[in-house]
Amino acid sequence: MASPLKLNYFLYQLKGKFVGCKKAKELGFCFSLHHLPTIGDGKILCEKKTDEAFSTVIGPHQLRKGKEYFIRPFAIIADKIVYGNEQTLSTINQQFEIGEKAFGGKIAYVFEPQDKLYVKGEIHGIIVADEDLKEKYSWNSTIETKHQKSTISISNQLEEGLGFGSINTQKITKEISNKKAELSTSTPVNTIQFSAAEICARLKLNSYEDWFLPSLNEMQLIWFNQTAELNLVSKTVYWTSTTYNPNKAFAFAFKEPPLRKEVNQELKFSIRPIRYF
Repeated sequence: MASPLKLNYFLYQLKGKFVGCKKAKELGFCFSLHHLPTIGDGKILCEKKTDEAFSTVIGPHQLRKGKEYFIRPFAIIADKIVYGNEQTLSTINQQFEIGEKAFGGKIAYVFEPQDKLYVKGEIHGIIVADEDLKEKYSWNSTIETKHQKSTISISNQLEEGLGFGSINTQKITKEISNKKAELSTSTPVNTIQFSAAEICARLKLNSYEDWFLPSLNEMQLIWFNQTAELNLVSKTVYWTSTTYNPNKAFAFAFKEPPLRKEVNQELKFSIRPIRYF
């Protein structure tokens, strides 16, 4: 197996808050080596926003190592520049590596230019939860009506590529939810066991709520870049969010060499939730 990638740069998440973020013509963070920076000193634009909050992850493309920066969020709303509270950020000896704790878990992979989710001038990647979930789960959801127990199958073909873990998880949870709602119009429905994807989507861990079940290729990347810090147990079999057909999904075994296998969705395997940063 190839040596794990070493990241010789820092990562830092900036967060800002303004009322009316979505209406802003421009939104981001300004920075300088002196107090009270303005957009004339330097700025980092931000696209990730809600009604009142926005954030971005920065690295060496925006700021130089070995410096002490002053940073303020800003927004241009109705042709008026609004600045937020100043904060300081030191880039002196600030580095992250694969396996190091960050953003709710541990860094497993950083997107490269050829990757679907790569954003030029920004640093993003995959965070894995610190450890496997304590129990093992089946891929599909088991429900009980007044008549019998049954499982809910997914009709969508779910992709294996990098960037599809989140999309697949959303599709799985939406389709299962819709089918439960449809059944409940004629009979009471009790969920006996949530699916692996539902377990990830419902997870609240280290202040983050956007966890999901990895796609097949995302699990392969995690295997290829694994370090002891990722705490991925040898010979453990993990579910992925990628389907083979309506009755089978892909599981991934952390072996040498690794094993990908299409298996019955009712089998129970381990889960390692991930999220993007």
